[in-house]
Amino acid sequence: MRLLSLAALATCAATMSTAQEIDTSVDFTTLNRGAFVSEARNLAEASWVGSMEIFSRIDPSVAEKVPDFPWNPEFETAYGCIHDDMTAAGTIADYNSMRDASVTFMAFLENNPEVTLLNIDQYDEAIELMTPSETTISAMQRCGLMRLNQQAMIDSGLMQAVTQFYATQPQ
Repeated sequence: MRLLSLAALATCAATMSTAQEIDTSVDFTTLNRGAFVSEARNLAEASWVGSMEIFSRIDPSVAEKVPDFPWNPEFETAYGCIHDDMTAAGTIADYNSMRDASVTFMAFLENNPEVTLLNIDQYDEAIELMTPSETTISAMQRCGLMRLNQQAMIDSGLMQAVTQFYATQPQ
């Protein structure tokens, strides 16, 4: 079984939500930096609990370590950087695509309650939906969003709980 990168999943998790909560009328291509940061936060906040479901479904010992939605000035800076980076590259429309894929991904999770972090790699549709464009991933990496999400998971004990649970499973 291939265990996907927790940092990459956390970053994708910061952009996923239940289909009912995501405002698909927002066009990220029309937003200035401040509005983009605000809407990116709304999207990330709406998504956090729903997207962390793939972790919570593993085991109660893991579920209790799922962190609350993280937001602080570092996240605000990271999202501002993502806006600037993607705008300069002419790829800001990719953020709309990622949002739309998030809606579809969360519907997939709702319809497939057996999907967890430990088996999600067996669902090609899910992997495709939760994988942002290369330009989005690059912006997230350069701007520190992956590091921030990973740190939130480390600080809550989630990464350690997943690693410990995984180590006890037959290979």
